[in-house]
Amino acid sequence: MLKGSDAFALFEGLESHHILLIVVVLVGARFLSAAVTWAFAGLARRLPPRGRMALMRFMPLSRFLVALGAIALIVPLLIEPTSQNLLALLASTGLVLAFTLKDYGSSVMAALVTVFEHPYQPGDWIEVDKTYGEVKAIGLRAVHVVTPEDTEVIIPHSKLSISISTLGMTLHSCGRS
Repeated sequence: MLKGSDAFALFEGLESHHILLIVVVLVGARFLSAAVTWAFAGLARRLPPRGRMALMRFMPLSRFLVALGAIALIVPLLIEPTSQNLLALLASTGLVLAFTLKDYGSSVMAALVTVFEHPYQPGDWIEVDKTYGEVKAIGLRAVHVVTPEDTEVIIPHSKLSISISTLGMTLHSCGRS
């Protein structure tokens, strides 16, 4: 563990031209991100609606890649790329990804349980945390429920697996289909 004075030792080699380069990279990434957004919007206006929706799905990914590139340029300026520092950076990144994907993983595992146990299926009426409605679709990550007010609510399977309070019976679930 680094002591208080040792924590700043990582940044001892940081000079004013490094700070200027970091600012240039951040500003450049911001402009590139805006240019990507502008280009996607321009292309989307020229496409039919179906193609427009498919194209716009890739805009957030493109902007994320621009941000990732900026980070890849900035990190070596801030932290000397020794094997110990790279190992610490990779371990930190792995920990962040693990916490980020934890909820997604639990939703996918709950979906597998749903597929095998069939606690609810399309056409059933369920109530989860004061949301009552008919199950319209069961996806890999979530179940789509339509309320009596005709509002679609997407509920992650992990939330359903711990908080289902009511299962409504339909002709299909009662065996009378």
